[in-house]
Amino acid sequence: MDEPLLVDEASRDNFTDEQHKRLDEDVTSTASVFFPVQQELSSKCDCAGLLQCIIEHSEGTLKGEFTNTGKAVKLMRENPKLEFALKNAWRTKDYKKIRRLSELRASSLVTLSLNSLPAELLTVKKPHDYERTSHCQFRNLTY
Repeated sequence: MDEPLLVDEASRDNFTDEQHKRLDEDVTSTASVFFPVQQELSSKCDCAGLLQCIIEHSEGTLKGEFTNTGKAVKLMRENPKLEFALKNAWRTKDYKKIRRLSELRASSLVTLSLNSLPAELLTVKKPHDYERTSHCQFRNLTY
């Protein structure tokens, strides 16, 4: 059996134990829709599903790219210990160590995904869509 992943001290997060417990409960509640609570995770796809739930309940601290099943499975192939860690986390219903893995942590730099931007920011505006209200202020006329 693979050894568990080790959590590096530098990868600690800012969650309190109470916050971790609440997030753990949210993950278990969401994941139990897909896997019975007493069932073991039996495949990389099961583990990818759990990883997606952990990421969704991480308050933005983990990389959203791994909510994609293909990318999550690829990550587990590249890091075989991750699958073991996810299976153990599901068994114990404790996901804190997964949240603290540096491989999953979102960068401290702000990154934006086009999918997360509101549609109005992705719409090309023309000068006539705005009305000049003062020297440097414009009012959006397009709703």
